[in-house]
Amino acid sequence: MKNPAAETVPLQVYCRVKPPEASSEEADSCVNVVSNESITVFPPECLSWNKAKQGTYSFNRVFGHLAPQKTVFDEVARPLVQVSSFKLKEEGV
Repeated sequence: MKNPAAETVPLQVYCRVKPPEASSEEADSCVNVVSNESITVFPPECLSWNKAKQGTYSFNRVFGHLAPQKTVFDEVARPLVQVSSFKLKEEGV
């Protein structure tokens, strides 16, 4: 899938949510994927000394923990590789 913002936004920020570890339950996760463009972070109680607060963060694209590697590559890296390859061909490399 082509990202239309990729052509107009000079800097894009992506977020990939790490899958929960096998030893922990998903309910213990401190990250909630709100949409394809935002997450909410719930700091664990053990970080209360650091005055960490809940927050919602926006990105060009958020990949949940179930997103396949191919999907992430196709949307994030493939456009970069294609542009680089095209520029190298133009330069005769």
